[in-house]
Amino acid sequence: AYASLIFVCVSIYIVQKVSHRKERMFDLASQTASDYSIAVENPPADALNEDEWRDFFSQWGDVTCLTIALDNEELLRALVERRKLVLKLSNLQPANGTVDPTNIEPAVATAMELPWYMKLMEPDAVMIQQQLEALDEEIESKWVKRNYDVTNVFVTFETEQAQQDCLEALTVATPIKLICNCKSALPEEHRFRKEKLLKVREPKEPSSIRWQDLDESFLVQATQRVFTGILTIGLIMAGCVLVVYVRNNYGVFWAAMTITGLNSAAPTFCRYLTMMESHDDEGSWQSSLYTKITGCYWILSAVLTAYVTPFVKTLDADVESLIPSMYAIFITEMLKSPVIQLADFSGHFYRHYLGPRAIDQRRMNACFVGTQYELSERYTDLTNVLFMTFYYGLIFPAGFFFGAITLTVHYWVDKFCLLRNWTRWTPQIGNTIANMSRLYFFSGALAVYAIMSSYNFASYPYDNACMVEDPNDSGNITTVPAEYVGNFTATTGEGDVVDIEIP
Repeated sequence: AYASLIFVCVSIYIVQKVSHRKERMFDLASQTASDYSIAVENPPADALNEDEWRDFFSQWGDVTCLTIALDNEELLRALVERRKLVLKLSNLQPANGTVDPTNIEPAVATAMELPWYMKLMEPDAVMIQQQLEALDEEIESKWVKRNYDVTNVFVTFETEQAQQDCLEALTVATPIKLICNCKSALPEEHRFRKEKLLKVREPKEPSSIRWQDLDESFLVQATQRVFTGILTIGLIMAGCVLVVYVRNNYGVFWAAMTITGLNSAAPTFCRYLTMMESHDDEGSWQSSLYTKITGCYWILSAVLTAYVTPFVKTLDADVESLIPSMYAIFITEMLKSPVIQLADFSGHFYRHYLGPRAIDQRRMNACFVGTQYELSERYTDLTNVLFMTFYYGLIFPAGFFFGAITLTVHYWVDKFCLLRNWTRWTPQIGNTIANMSRLYFFSGALAVYAIMSSYNFASYPYDNACMVEDPNDSGNITTVPAEYVGNFTATTGEGDVVDIEIP
């Protein structure tokens, strides 16, 4: 066991080093906007003048692009909703028809009638026109004329050296000086308006920034995550209670089916909970989703399975013991995700049925975009297999072989789907999830492996024979399960036959 633990630790360490080296290679091989940009996280609320920002940052190099983000979340949401309605109206146009977003009446007049099976799910052209008019009135009356505060500023330089010089010059040694705006921390020319210390960092990729959430403060974001975390824990506890109830009343088979159903529903529930949170970028959002789903999988798939199995049934061969359950769980993990991904019912329907029947090129291209996928869910499957392998590593050594086969199958299926089925229009979230997985989840799985190995050694041979308090006497007695009571004949390691009596 010690040798296997050392081997696993060394293997995980090598994997982490190799993956980190690969990340560095990919990062150096590709030049993106974030390599030339900085983000200001604490600008003055009234700093709306673009020239003022350009003049300040020009001391480090030529400024190519500058974006000032405002506290206009409601306006952005309304404009996004308006664009969705215009897109729906454009999908009702005849072949190669277009829609002028500023004048939709001609498009309403030429719109096609919805098929009968779509009328219950989608609005027709007249309803879309009414919704657009109401939305335009709301935007004009509530959001357009309002004065908005500045929340973030993004500056893109002409050269990467200018970005590095700016970050080095504006970085404050200690956070407390930044919070207190200690002017002595930086020279006057490095303070905005000669007064303000700026909190700067290298930003995420533009495609991963969640522009509608940039106005939320750290306190609001932390409160939201605590709230959704409590809800996630509540859902896990409710699932555990349900599984225990089903096992006690309907048997092991239906308990296993309940666990499978809960694991299938967990990503959807966790996604809805994560949508209640505000995040500055998609990497942070995906990491939050990754944490929630992984917690559900680890508890429901591994910990709960051991909990609902009677202690003395751990090493038995009957259907109610732990070992057959492990076979079933690993085979399910090996096949469930790959089968669902390869089936891709909606993707095949769009590509092979709706695509060839599209009336113009734009609508046909929309059918071949591909299926949306979440990187957090792919990492969740990986860490779940790893955790189950380590959790039952001592009493179920075959789990290492099943885990290796499962990860190999997942790798090739994911690669196929990435090249053939999944969409290529995804945010560039970088290595946020990979770093979290290596730092926390891999390390946590290793710690669980060490702890569970010690526990399993202490529990062997799982016969529940131990000293307990005698309720009728002040002394101690040894008790065993009823099936161990009786007279037995045993053979020692030296070949001697001995008679055993257990009262």
